[in-house]
Amino acid sequence: MNFYKHYIGDFQRDTGHLSLTERGAYLALIHHYYATEKPLPNNLDALCRIAGAVSPIERKAVKVAIEFFEPVDSGLMHSRIEAEIHKAGE
Repeated sequence: MNFYKHYIGDFQRDTGHLSLTERGAYLALIHHYYATEKPLPNNLDALCRIAGAVSPIERKAVKVAIEFFEPVDSGLMHSRIEAEIHKAGE
């Protein structure tokens, strides 16, 4: 997907407790998920590469961000993104 609706209220409600770096890591991961339309790898090094996280603080932020994803056989899934991808395909 090259476009998705970003519901500001939902995003603020769900991520308002995160630091700026943690929110940035989360956005980088969800953008990659939308772009590839498949679950993220369940590997911290790969996720850090996707998010551009190189410093210890950034890598820690990725660890926090992946709490929004559910581990499944194919990787890390996000139910909201899956629903949006499904809607876009209809």
